[in-house]
Amino acid sequence: MQKFLLPFACGLALAFTSQAQTINQRVENQHNRVAAGRADGQLNRRQARKLRGEDRGIQAQAHAERRADGGRLTAGQRQQLNGELNHDSRQIHRERVH
Repeated sequence: MQKFLLPFACGLALAFTSQAQTINQRVENQHNRVAAGRADGQLNRRQARKLRGEDRGIQAQAHAERRADGGRLTAGQRQQLNGELNHDSRQIHRERVH
């Protein structure tokens, strides 16, 4: 029985960690895209500040939801956060193209 529980517990811990990394990694990737837009002149300072602020808000929301739910996100919460990140990603693309 113990031989089964240890790998299961490790896998469960990894799953919770990967959820957090997914949201945090997406925010970091989008932050890098905004920085690249600033560097190549496609985004001005005001646009970059607004876009980074939106992503920081999503990251803070994810942190608060994890704290309220014992360190993990429900499937619905992940779906909502990913939807918000998708919206911000499209906004970054629109701002950089135009």
